[in-house]
Amino acid sequence: MRYLREITYVVLVVAAITCFILGYHLGQAYMAQEVEARRVKIDHLKKEILGLEDRVKELEDELMELKSKNSELLKVRETLKSRINELTSKLEKVTEELKEAKRVAEEEKAHGAELEAKLSKLSRAVEVLKADKELLVALKAEVPETREDAERFWNDTRELIERIDPNMAPMIDKILYYLDSYFDWIEAAPPENATREEVCEWLLNYTTNFEAQQYGRAIQDFRSAAYNLIISHLNEVLIALEEVR
Repeated sequence: MRYLREITYVVLVVAAITCFILGYHLGQAYMAQEVEARRVKIDHLKKEILGLEDRVKELEDELMELKSKNSELLKVRETLKSRINELTSKLEKVTEELKEAKRVAEEEKAHGAELEAKLSKLSRAVEVLKADKELLVALKAEVPETREDAERFWNDTRELIERIDPNMAPMIDKILYYLDSYFDWIEAAPPENATREEVCEWLLNYTTNFEAQQYGRAIQDFRSAAYNLIISHLNEVLIALEEVR
């Protein structure tokens, strides 16, 4: 029995050792597989790390390039900003100059229009004076002593005054209206060999002949009005000249 137990013990020890050895070899095999797997994984990670390092280098290079470009852009930005400020200042100056030029042009235009109006007024006044010169000649002329010549004279004068001031034409009409009455009295004058009584009677007839008297009065009224008209026209020319200066 003792021998059997020893054999059994030996068998158990051998079995244990065998199991241990098998377990050891199996563990070593598993460990070898794990190591190989980890080695492969480590190699893969190393490659990834190398790839990432290369990518980081590329990114660093790109970053440096971007920083360089950004620095250049900042310089360009500052240059453009300075140029914009300069152009803005010039634009404001030009705008002010344009406003001033526009103001001056408007003033010149207004002054030119005003001057043109004054010159036009002066020109019209001078044209009237030319006609006044003809009227002045007529006023200084002696009134004809015959009916036909006097009628012709006053009709010509009427045409002249019609051009200068139509409102005075009725004064000439009044002269023409009394012209016949006056010359009727003139033509009734006694002959040169008439007596003093006949001459006195003829003269007295004039004092009682209202229509004959009106002829002379109408001439005086017209001449007075015509001279006043010419004087007013002269004043207008002087005023127009003063305005132009």
